[in-house]
Amino acid sequence: MKNIIKTLAAITCLGMAGTALATPVTITYTGDNIIGAGTYICGDSIGCIYFTSGASNLDEWAQVDSFTIDLADGYYEFAFQVENLVPWEGNNPAGLLAEISWGTQVNSSSASWITGMPLNETTVEYGVNGSSPWSLVSGISGDAQWIWTSDNDGTALGTDRYATFFTSITVPEPATLALFGLGLAGIGFSRRRKA
Repeated sequence: MKNIIKTLAAITCLGMAGTALATPVTITYTGDNIIGAGTYICGDSIGCIYFTSGASNLDEWAQVDSFTIDLADGYYEFAFQVENLVPWEGNNPAGLLAEISWGTQVNSSSASWITGMPLNETTVEYGVNGSSPWSLVSGISGDAQWIWTSDNDGTALGTDRYATFFTSITVPEPATLALFGLGLAGIGFSRRRKA
């Protein structure tokens, strides 16, 4: 009976090793006032994947869009395109509030995220989730910052209407090899004791 239990435990470890190849990564975001075109994720193992906005936050910054994707270990870059649909106003920038979570880690929107458009601008934090003039956006942590470009107080029409923000994460390798090794050791140990 003990040998059967050991063999089942070893097979379970081997089975877990086969399923632990990907880590679920959740991307949650909203824009002021929309995510213009969607979100891009690029990595060596996946190339570039484009996700269109679910449009639940279209002209409603209090609504979030969220999706989860399983990613293998590696380095990934994310791009968020934000658009403000009010082109006739100055001083009305396109803003982003977002977070990426995987395992126990979270990458929240902040000044460390890079601005790619407009060119030669920097990312500016306006305030944490819940800051005025916005109320708390449900589904995104209170640590996430509303961000936009350094031209957010420009008066030229359209200069701050569009913005693209970039960030990256590293997904660690799951404990696949350790589980595989435990499975092999368990099988070897149970067969050795049997002989």
